[in-house]
Amino acid sequence: MNEAFVLRRKNFGNVLWAYAPSIIHYEIESYQQESPNAFVPISITGTACALQCDHCQSKILESMKPVHSPDELIQLCDNLSRQGSKGVLISGGANKYGFVPLLKYADALRVIKERFGLKVVVHTGFIDKETAKILAEAHIDAAMLDIIASQDTIEKVYHINATPEKYEESIKLLREFNIPIVPHVVVGLNYGNLDGEIEALQMLSKYNPDAVVIVALMPLEGTPMENVMPPSPETIAKIITITRLTFPVKPVMLGCARPRGFHKEKTDILAIRAGINGIAYITDAGVEEAQTLDLKIIHKELCCSLIISDILT
Repeated sequence: MNEAFVLRRKNFGNVLWAYAPSIIHYEIESYQQESPNAFVPISITGTACALQCDHCQSKILESMKPVHSPDELIQLCDNLSRQGSKGVLISGGANKYGFVPLLKYADALRVIKERFGLKVVVHTGFIDKETAKILAEAHIDAAMLDIIASQDTIEKVYHINATPEKYEESIKLLREFNIPIVPHVVVGLNYGNLDGEIEALQMLSKYNPDAVVIVALMPLEGTPMENVMPPSPETIAKIITITRLTFPVKPVMLGCARPRGFHKEKTDILAIRAGINGIAYITDAGVEEAQTLDLKIIHKELCCSLIISDILT
């Protein structure tokens, strides 16, 4: 962990990015979210998802603004831009094969970028060549995709008839079309146990991702995992440390999905010590740790994947 932090300071200096998109209201002692519409998550399938994965069962979609057609998406983004929004997350439920129905939104994605000037991050699900092409033509700012390298997790949690190679194929296509990629690795997705996370990082190392986001199982009420013990802060920090050492010159982020309360505070502290570049919804404990280590915190009310543009400006 010490080696990872030294490497982070050498390659990135003393800035720690603190992101707070408008998914939830966010307020800590040293910072209060200014706008409820700065960065808004949108589901193009409403709350519908064919997979009903054991860790989510559409619960995450419930926090997003629902649309069901390209015209609805354009109208919503028009309204958001008039309200001062800076960007949107385009997400949604997947079909039984793991694909989010993005193709019919090809023209809408271009309109959002060209007419409204919003930052557009897309949570893709699996990718085929046609989908990669329309995302490239829309000039989206980042594509996010959970990378699962465990066959057991894919079958038991996601219920997809797929293999880890399917995830690798999607990353490869995104890279071939020069789409900025910010893959997510979910620590403890297999009912709280480590299972394929390091292999996922090894897979990603072949494709030069623009950044890597580490998130952790967050047991949600009403799902089969609601009573599962999530991975410990130490376990999450272990994966962050390995990620930092694997990607020494790429931004490594601690994303918004992680257990709350004291667990979150300890995770933030250890993540900073492990060389993280930024944290979504940082806690007061995280702020104090950053200050102890002489890190300068910059707050942004955007998705943490957009560090790939922030860190270059």
